[in-house]
Amino acid sequence: MSGTVSGGGGGTTGGTGGTGAGTKYTDGGGAPGNQQTTGLRAHLRSLRNLPDYPNPDMKLDVAGRGEVNAAEYFCRFEDATDAHATPVRDGKARLMAYWGVITWPNEGNSLFLNGQGMAVLLPKKTAKTFLEALGVSDPKQLRNCHVIAEGRLELGQGGTRYVRVDDTTRMAVLPPKTP
Repeated sequence: MSGTVSGGGGGTTGGTGGTGAGTKYTDGGGAPGNQQTTGLRAHLRSLRNLPDYPNPDMKLDVAGRGEVNAAEYFCRFEDATDAHATPVRDGKARLMAYWGVITWPNEGNSLFLNGQGMAVLLPKKTAKTFLEALGVSDPKQLRNCHVIAEGRLELGQGGTRYVRVDDTTRMAVLPPKTP
C-alpha cells in the first residue's frame, strides 16, 4: 500500500473490521425480532460521522456483561479515565469498545496505536497479521486513521492507558474522514 489506508466497502477481511466477538447489537427501537448484528467497522463509521451516535435507546448484548446501553459501551479515547480500568465483579476491567484517532503509531516489540489519552496495543504477531490485512507496510501510514478496539482498559507504566488486542476481529480501522 502506498501512503494511505483505504476505507473498503461493506465486507471485512483480516483484522480490518471485526464483528465484536460475542456482542450483538440491537437498535432498541424495533420489535424483538428486529435485532441486527453489525460489525465494529459500521459502528466506527457511525461514531466518526454522526455526532449523536449511538441513539440513547440503543442496547447491546455483550458477552459476559449482558444488555448494556451503547452510550456506556463505546468510549472515545479522550474520555477514557483510570476508572475505566477499575476491576469489577470478575476482577477485570469492564469490557468496552474504545475508539479514536491514531495520532502516533509506534512499533517496537509491539505496535502501539496511540491516540489522545490512550492507545491500542497489538503484540508483534497480532500486529503483523493486522498490518498485512490492511496492506500496510509502515505503521506510520495509520496516522490520522480512526480505530475501534473491543477490550478491557489497562494501566501501564507511568499510568499509560491502553487496550491490548490479541484477536484482530475485535478491532477495526477506517481512513481519515474526508470533508
